[in-house]
Amino acid sequence: MPSNPIHALLVSASLGALIGLVRQWSFEREHHGEQAKAGLRTLTAWSLLGAAAGLLEQAGVAWAIAAFLAAFTVMMAVVYLGEGKHHVFGLTTLSVGLVTFTVGAMAAYELYVPATMLGVGVMLILGIKHWSHDWTRRWKPEDVRCLLQFAAITGIVLPLAPNQDYGPYGAFNPYKIWLMVVLVASLGFLGYIAMRWLGERAGLMITGLVGGLASSTATTLALSRESRKVPAMEASLALAVLLACTVMLARLTALMTAVNPALALATLAPFALMALPGAAWALWEWHQCTRIKKVTTPVLTNPLSLKLALQFGLLYAIVGFLIKLATAHLPTSGVYAISFVSGLADAAPVTLSSAQAVSAHTLSMEVAERCVLLAALSNTLAKAGLAVALGSAKYRRAIAVALGAVSVAGVAGFWLL
Repeated sequence: MPSNPIHALLVSASLGALIGLVRQWSFEREHHGEQAKAGLRTLTAWSLLGAAAGLLEQAGVAWAIAAFLAAFTVMMAVVYLGEGKHHVFGLTTLSVGLVTFTVGAMAAYELYVPATMLGVGVMLILGIKHWSHDWTRRWKPEDVRCLLQFAAITGIVLPLAPNQDYGPYGAFNPYKIWLMVVLVASLGFLGYIAMRWLGERAGLMITGLVGGLASSTATTLALSRESRKVPAMEASLALAVLLACTVMLARLTALMTAVNPALALATLAPFALMALPGAAWALWEWHQCTRIKKVTTPVLTNPLSLKLALQFGLLYAIVGFLIKLATAHLPTSGVYAISFVSGLADAAPVTLSSAQAVSAHTLSMEVAERCVLLAALSNTLAKAGLAVALGSAKYRRAIAVALGAVSVAGVAGFWLL
């Protein structure tokens, strides 16, 4: 028996009541005027049923939980099948009932933390029903195809990929290369789905923040073209691009944290220095209440596309090889030059290659810090070039000042290192 059976019953009843409350709210929101068939009272009783089974089993009644669960499942199945097309309980309610029973049984065994986590998980699943339905309706067939394709290839290919170094300087490791592809694509996918979900409701500041997570380059291209269509919003569009470039720094920090947390910590100060212009301008805009402006959201490509994944994997492998080659045969300035040039296309390959090289002790921490910073700086300059080439006159001036300040901060950070 647990040390305090009353405590176990109270916990199970509380968790069941919370699950039932969310279930009742979700049902009555969808079916106005109807009473939920399985709400607060029902799910509280089901959780207590599980707790009672657990307490009986601990008191010496063998297989009490299994017997109660079997009887509970048969009862639910009979109710479900006996109603024909007019089900009292849906499949979601049946599943939630089984989980709630399990939560009660776990509480009886004083597994309070796992029981709470399981209960909260069920509440989240029930609570996001309408949001999830609305979100999935926005998916295109291409999005689903890319997601399934990437999941299948990652789930099958990644475990089978040899975790062994090949080629000159052992620069090509299939497992590590594909693992980096998964990491970058997954992070970009978070921004992609957020942008798809927000759609036209996204204000300029949100567009810059979320677009920077998905693809700061695509966001810069889209908003630079927008500046020619909506001249009155040129300054705000420049702010959105600045925010996208600032979020890129957070994205690179997240990638480094996953591979080499020490390098992420070492570059935190110079990255924070580079982020100051974007943060200062965003605060000023917030104070001026101009953040509510709307804009046509960038058209982003799904980062889980196999084509994009292979392109990044190839770029990452080439950059990693060039850095190892330069480290072996060129002075440190050669490594910096490769990082700067590679960063013009994408800063992520340089960031990940440097982080892995530090972990493998083939590149010093100090050199890796400067490589990452140079890649971020050159990528910022590349986006500034795109913005100046495609944007309107006032937008170009605003971008020149904004990203010029970021670049100056990046150079200062480089020398401070």
